Amino acid sequence: MKYGIFSGSYLKEDATWLESVEGLDAACDRMKKIANEHPGKYFIFSSDKRKAVGSIDTTDQSPSITKESGEPQGSPNSENP
Repeated sequence: MKYGIFSGSYLKEDATWLESVEGLDAACDRMKKIANEHPGKYFIFSSDKRKAVGSIDTTDQSPSITKESGEPQGSPNSENP
């Protein structure tokens, strides 16, 4: 299944489509790469579920990745218990 990667905030007018990627894991990896190269807000959209299924905000250079569960998945600068 393909997932769309967008810059901006989900359900906001600033959302801009960047590209589509096959598979959720690949989409997450690609979104992280884009966010590290160009800090800002990004999200992954599932047209099948008709909602965002992942997001990242690297605006402050401390990435926080959130998947569909809504719980942070950690960041490169934090420790997971």
